[in-house]
Amino acid sequence: VIEDSGITDLSKALVIGDSLTSDIIGGINAGIATCWYNPKDLPGRPDIVPDHEIPSLSELDGIIG
Repeated sequence: VIEDSGITDLSKALVIGDSLTSDIIGGINAGIATCWYNPKDLPGRPDIVPDHEIPSLSELDGIIG
């Protein structure tokens, strides 16, 4: 996706996802900042730590704005 979108500076990218084990770990492995969308207030995992965690997509403004 990064190549296809033409992003050359990973510091300007953010992976947003609701799955720690696929979305967030994928972003971490790619060296991209991560935001876990967690509307059900699920418990986190000590081995997968997102940069941000939000319960509502409306909170993205505070992260990317």
